[in-house]
Amino acid sequence: MATLEKTPCPRCGQDWVTEARVKQLNKIVYVCPECEALWTDIPAISAPNVKIHGEGFIQYTEFMDAHGLGDRWAYLEILSEWCTRR
Repeated sequence: MATLEKTPCPRCGQDWVTEARVKQLNKIVYVCPECEALWTDIPAISAPNVKIHGEGFIQYTEFMDAHGLGDRWAYLEILSEWCTRR
């Protein structure tokens, strides 16, 4: 499995994309703590139209709602060392 290197958020540029595991789903996701953009795979993070057209990501709340979960950050196990939101 690939591991995410320290990558600035291509959508907002205000924070690092953070690797996390959704505990209830046992699924790895990549999320920006600042703008709450979420990706389900690493290649999508560098998609050419992320910033311009919003392609390749979903909002954290939409992803969690689609899986019957609330939008609480407590559902995430943060895996990236550089994340300040724990």
